[in-house]
Amino acid sequence: METATNTTEPRASDSGVRAGKRRAHRGFPTPRRSERGVHASQWGALNVRVETTADRACLGFTLIEALAAAGIMATAILAVAAVFAYSARANLLNEQRTRGIELAASKIEDLRSTSPIQDLPAGGGLDADSPAPGYFEYVEILPSGDLEITSTPGARAYLRLWRIGGGDPRRIEVAVYARRGGVTGSQVELVRLATLRTRGF
Repeated sequence: METATNTTEPRASDSGVRAGKRRAHRGFPTPRRSERGVHASQWGALNVRVETTADRACLGFTLIEALAAAGIMATAILAVAAVFAYSARANLLNEQRTRGIELAASKIEDLRSTSPIQDLPAGGGLDADSPAPGYFEYVEILPSGDLEITSTPGARAYLRLWRIGGGDPRRIEVAVYARRGGVTGSQVELVRLATLRTRGF
């Protein structure tokens, strides 16, 4: 009597389910039904392609980043240029004021040393726009340090004005102006000094 043996072979679908469970247990993503036939080498190639795309994105800057960097750099350059221009103007003004103090002090000494006091006629003015005749002069400092006094304005000449009050003592005032650079070329007052002169001094 023959005994029938019922041998059942494992179906391919069962092996696929078990493989998926093992992959999920090991931490790998379980492929969908349509992806169960993907070979391991194909999964590796997919990962390589993803990493290559991410690395390529880190190689350069985008257009927006480049424009933002250019804008920041342009703003910084303009700020530095403005600081240099302001520093140059401040240095020029300080130099002119130093020269103006020297010119005003020397003129006051000249007027104080005039003798007698009657030789100092009262009059004059300190308005640079309308200087009083006989009470102003233009002074230009030569490269050698000497002073050149003229009655006509020069490009780098200082305007020196004085005013003498009446009575005793007489008040002597001296103002020095310099021409401001630019289109207008207006006069700017650098210094104004004053002193008193009596008959005995």
